[in-house]
Amino acid sequence: MNSAESKSRESERYKPITSNRTLVIQRTSSSLSQTSLGGGYACPNNNPGTPSSITSQFWRYATLPSSTANGVAAMHSGVHTILQGREREKKDLQQLNERFATYIEKVRFLEAQNRKLVSELNQLKDRWGKETERVKNMFSAELDKFKRMLTNSEQSRTQLELK
Repeated sequence: MNSAESKSRESERYKPITSNRTLVIQRTSSSLSQTSLGGGYACPNNNPGTPSSITSQFWRYATLPSSTANGVAAMHSGVHTILQGREREKKDLQQLNERFATYIEKVRFLEAQNRKLVSELNQLKDRWGKETERVKNMFSAELDKFKRMLTNSEQSRTQLELK
């Protein structure tokens, strides 16, 4: 069933209103008011500033124009268009929300990866200084020993040359 057929079937369900109608709405409200006589409200016993119960009646007349089947169908078509637009916007927002959630997830993953790399870098920097110090200490004793041997051999050579 295409959209034109569904619109015509839906318009058949709605019967047109053929005459003007008058709608009368009567509203009453009660409220406490602390007004004096100047506001158009009467205070009991002519005592201004005393809370009084005020009942107001509002009459509202609305004239509903007569509609034809085309008017109802056009109104329904407009409502249908608005609903389609809202559905499309809802789907678009859902897609944007999913993309945003994916983006946030990726950012959090990359931030965690950066923290891990920073900690590894700090560990390597700490070890690098300590490892070189350890190697230096390990070979410094041998280096000192060879330096002494070299100086001793130079001294013995110079003594032999002098003789």
